[in-house]
Amino acid sequence: MVDDELNQPGTAIDEPGDTPAARGWSTGGKVQVTLLVVNIVFWLALLGWTIGADRSDPPDRLDDTSFPTAAEPICAATVARIEALGLPTEVDTPLERAEMLDEENVLLRAMVVDLEALPRPSGEQGDWVDTWLVDWRSHVADRQAWADDLRAGDDHVFIESARGNEHVSNVIDNFASVNEMDSCATPGDV
Repeated sequence: MVDDELNQPGTAIDEPGDTPAARGWSTGGKVQVTLLVVNIVFWLALLGWTIGADRSDPPDRLDDTSFPTAAEPICAATVARIEALGLPTEVDTPLERAEMLDEENVLLRAMVVDLEALPRPSGEQGDWVDTWLVDWRSHVADRQAWADDLRAGDDHVFIESARGNEHVSNVIDNFASVNEMDSCATPGDV
């Protein structure tokens, strides 16, 4: 009877050489291999997409470069004049800071007027330029509000408007950078 029990299927010794590996994969093993293969395929697909993805121009990149080409020298001249004045944060009193901001703001307003006089691209890209110029006006207004607060004795840090989730200066700077008119970014002096 003992010999009959040992020869029953499912007992410790079925046949010579009959091991779990020889009988096939267990369910857990199949799941693990499937997950491993899916994971490898996912990462290879992600790598392939990263390498082969279309490297198109960033958003807000103007196809017609005549506006950025004409804008850059106007902005560069303004930046040079602002840099010659010094930094408002390096003066001793809030009143001196306000006076320096007033001078810089005059230069920035004139720059925006000159930029507005330039021909713009047509269609949606022209709208991008218009929006960028509105952002510039907003930035200069924020600078002027800070100068007015400083003149009134309220010596606080510069507070700036937002467009969406970004400070307006970040939006201005991004558009300037994308369109290769780096001098047209905000001066970074406040």
